Amino acid sequence: MNRNLDLLNPVIMGDETSMHALFRHLREHDPVTYVEHPDFEPFWSLSKHQDIKYISQNNDTFLNNPRTVLVQRDFEQALREKFGTRNGLETLIHMDNPKHRKLRNVTRDWFKPGPIERLTDDVQAIAKAVPLDSIHHAFIAARGTSDNAARNASYLWGAMNQLPVTLATPSLFSLYQQPPRL
Repeated sequence: MNRNLDLLNPVIMGDETSMHALFRHLREHDPVTYVEHPDFEPFWSLSKHQDIKYISQNNDTFLNNPRTVLVQRDFEQALREKFGTRNGLETLIHMDNPKHRKLRNVTRDWFKPGPIERLTDDVQAIAKAVPLDSIHHAFIAARGTSDNAARNASYLWGAMNQLPVTLATPSLFSLYQQPPRL
């Protein structure tokens, strides 16, 4: 049974149990599949780690662009008209070489062990200065690829500290100029 259209089903993808069951099924029965749906541009779906790793390491053969986010055709067209891209934004994960490599080289050294270790004393001093019993909620603002790190941090901080954690959406204010009603 072909279940690749279930990748676009928000009920399945919005439930962790059914989403994992779908990916398990796809890994076993249809690990590389071409998905065609009338509301979306066609795309390839890969569900096995080895395939994803291979593609991610062969940038001369496989592209990230022009589509790194799945959105309906009408919305994709609106993003293209308003922002000039199909995604509405462009970060390193949305770029292919040579642009990706050039911009990655600008920040690569910031995230090596040395620069990160140099922040340890400052981070520890800030952590010691804030009384833990005064923190009742954590609020994370992130944009673009940082959204993934923020999502992971929200689970970690919430689980480790039993705190509610909220993710802000700064791009709604800046990039999309569509701030929520506050």
